[in-house]
Amino acid sequence: MKMESRNKPRSDIPSWKIALFGGLAGEALWLASYPLDVVKSRMQTDRIGGNRAYKNMRDCFAKTYAKEGFVGFWGGLGPTLLRAMPVSAGTFFVYALSVLLHWFFMIGFGVSGANGGFTRVETVMRAIH
Repeated sequence: MKMESRNKPRSDIPSWKIALFGGLAGEALWLASYPLDVVKSRMQTDRIGGNRAYKNMRDCFAKTYAKEGFVGFWGGLGPTLLRAMPVSAGTFFVYALSVLLHWFFMIGFGVSGANGGFTRVETVMRAIH
């Protein structure tokens, strides 16, 4: 298996790779932060006033672990991961596309001679697909 150069310009990276790696990054984010998100959600939905179930974040961790064990911090992870891949892939793809379109309209259409500034259109179109 031949290793490819890592010093490629962004325009040479296919859109599907940007979307795939964006999706994988989203999955990694949720895997790393899900227990904290569970605790945050439990504290946000806690009662108001003197009848609160949790005093602070540390207390929420302790009570969750005592009642449900380690598994209590991972409940609902499956649907979250199913949602994370397409959302993150789409976000990375749209960001990359918006950067290209910004470049296309702000720089590509600059006055640069008799052809009206269309010298970089082919480069942008090649980078999009």
